[in-house]
Amino acid sequence: MLVPIPWIGSPDRCEFEHVSWMRQLPLSTYLALWLRWPTFDLPIDRPAYIVSFHLEPVDCDWLDRQASRISAPIIVLHDGSYYNWPHAPNIIPITYIYWHHQLQQMIKWFGPITKIPRDKKYLASAYCSRITQSKLLIFTALAEYVGLDRSMLTLHTWLEEKNVHDRQPCGVQTLDQLSEIFFSKYFGRIIQHDDYTQNKNCQAYTADYTGPAYQDCAIHFTNESYHYSLMGEHIRPGPFFTEKTLKCLAAGQTFVPVGQFDTYGTLERVGFKFDFGFDRSWDADPGNLSRLQSLVRLIENLADMTSQDMISSGIQSCQHNLDHVLSGNFSKTCNNINDQSIQKVLSILY
Repeated sequence: MLVPIPWIGSPDRCEFEHVSWMRQLPLSTYLALWLRWPTFDLPIDRPAYIVSFHLEPVDCDWLDRQASRISAPIIVLHDGSYYNWPHAPNIIPITYIYWHHQLQQMIKWFGPITKIPRDKKYLASAYCSRITQSKLLIFTALAEYVGLDRSMLTLHTWLEEKNVHDRQPCGVQTLDQLSEIFFSKYFGRIIQHDDYTQNKNCQAYTADYTGPAYQDCAIHFTNESYHYSLMGEHIRPGPFFTEKTLKCLAAGQTFVPVGQFDTYGTLERVGFKFDFGFDRSWDADPGNLSRLQSLVRLIENLADMTSQDMISSGIQSCQHNLDHVLSGNFSKTCNNINDQSIQKVLSILY
């Protein structure tokens, strides 16, 4: 995987290169790093805690439960922003980026893309392995509006009813119609263009950006693992994204983020550019259903474009993004942000 497995221990036992600074923390500090929907409770007798989330979204509910048991500071490290998340007073959220380390590992695995193809056979691509609300809607919109012959779409049969809201209508006519089409026309089919099987569901396989979904397609829809931002009146921490988004940066690919809001905005703030020739205002909309509506409208509009039109519109931004990664400038930017965050942590604990 691109992120270490969950690790719990004290600073003197932290032997991970990319967080070596933690070794200078007070030995009594409790570290719980790279958590993935944790099911354990933090001990209640430590003077301070540091928890991090980099392979899965920040588990706000779990943190709320821990803060109700513990009065000491709980420092939360996560790649993105925390917006208006109403956390307990002893929870201290700090941005700490791990994306650049993941990209570096991906390039070690698969090699750098040094030249962006300008002649691509398909207009769009998208993967749908684990079926969720956002993924089935984007898959269906692409299949219906762009067409299976002009798209490179992948569909599998992994469905957990909770991930599609038990198939209940969401109340938005366009989205409900697409959902009905999916379950009547596409669900149960397997569509794929590679040798992926469930036992290859690990990032050493899924992080490959050299395949046809990126090299033969003009635009990729990321279909991220988690797409919920606005929950009630509050925006969840984010944007959370995985290799599904990072692959597009390593491939020099025009892409549409299907995930939490503010993905373009966040990446722009660390030096990337997304002048792809279409409206991106929906990226600033935290509403989950309204953002999906905008993405469906975008697909309808893009359906009239040719692959060459799409490539021409985005090539300058794509080349900039690829250069930003390969030059090391992205890593420098992330490291500068992290250095400031480390100083914040040290000021809290000393």
